[in-house]
Amino acid sequence: MRKVPQLIDIAWKGPEHLDTVVIEHKVKIVTPLFGGGVALDGNNPHLKDYDHITPLRGSSVVGQIRFWWRAVYGARLASLAAMKERESHIFGTASHAGKVAVRVERVSTAAHKELPYSQNSALGYGAFALQHGREASDQRDGSVFQLSDEFAISWSVDKSCAVEVQHAVSTWLNLGGVGGRTRRGFGAVSAESAPDFATWSAQVLPLVQGKKTLPGVSALVAENIKTLRAGGPVLGADQAHLAALGKLRAFRQGEMVGRNKGQGNRPGRSFWPEPHAIRMRTRDWDPNHGVSLHTPAVEKFPRALFGMPIIFHFQSKTDPKDTQLAPAGQSRLASPVILRPVRVGGQWTAVCAVLFDADRENLQVELTGKGVREATPVEWRVTERERTAIAERVKPYKTSDITLSFLDYFAS
Repeated sequence: MRKVPQLIDIAWKGPEHLDTVVIEHKVKIVTPLFGGGVALDGNNPHLKDYDHITPLRGSSVVGQIRFWWRAVYGARLASLAAMKERESHIFGTASHAGKVAVRVERVSTAAHKELPYSQNSALGYGAFALQHGREASDQRDGSVFQLSDEFAISWSVDKSCAVEVQHAVSTWLNLGGVGGRTRRGFGAVSAESAPDFATWSAQVLPLVQGKKTLPGVSALVAENIKTLRAGGPVLGADQAHLAALGKLRAFRQGEMVGRNKGQGNRPGRSFWPEPHAIRMRTRDWDPNHGVSLHTPAVEKFPRALFGMPIIFHFQSKTDPKDTQLAPAGQSRLASPVILRPVRVGGQWTAVCAVLFDADRENLQVELTGKGVREATPVEWRVTERERTAIAERVKPYKTSDITLSFLDYFAS
């Protein structure tokens, strides 16, 4: 068995002679870590252990900083070619070194804590991918882990791009993370030496005002970022994380918000149109689940914009079999909705950021799975009349872009 080292030292090779600026932070992972390990069990993909040897890898840090650089700076360049050229200049390519060298050290270690959760909790809702499937050989649910380790990260950056990299680093420390499901707040990273959310907002949000961005690039836009106001700030990052997940769960599945009140352990009927649309497509439904006042007669899939795949599982044997909503010709689409605990002074609150992609209007989606005989194209766009029909039940659905409706609900 490999011994876990007390020090992890990973350096990315940069040019030998740099007129450099050094950015240094001591970083902690402040929310449960979701996977991120290198050992995967193909028979049990729901068991997602973290990497015990290098839980925070230099390659992961570089990838995250590159992503946030694109979201802040790259998406606003004149063309995709210009973005690629600038990104390659800063971060390098396989054939030449860039202007950034990264070093990661684990400066303190502590035993990890495995966190229990129920599938009906906010944490379980966010970590649904850890639930075992019927075909899994191991019928235990996967786990998330709380780490208390501290990591010293330093970036040596050429002065010509130091401001851009510094803003990308501070954006990662406020909105990003490591491991899986970082867009749902897992593996969130923070550093007391970095700008808190209020300071970061003052520095970065003026750079990302307006939506004139490159198609196909996820961009940060100032107007699509809101903090959780209900209840005010909380004391811990974990509490803020749960509050954010709770908001999403309520919007999509909460009683008398996203669905009707259930009976006992049986959930109520969804107020959203997708289950009805699938029943109408497959012509399969339980006699008790025909068209009713609980579901609008709209055959659209607006929740596709929250990210895919979405698996629809029906309880009744006469309802459709498991059906999956996915982007046409692809297996998944990352959610543009980012939920994250953020530090404001000495307290924590939650933030929601909706990334913007000018190419999203061209998104094509389809139904697959046992519920349909072959891939079936379906529509996620709703008309204003259809949105109004859905909103008779789902009160917070106030704009046809469901992610922006959730953003307003989050801040209410």
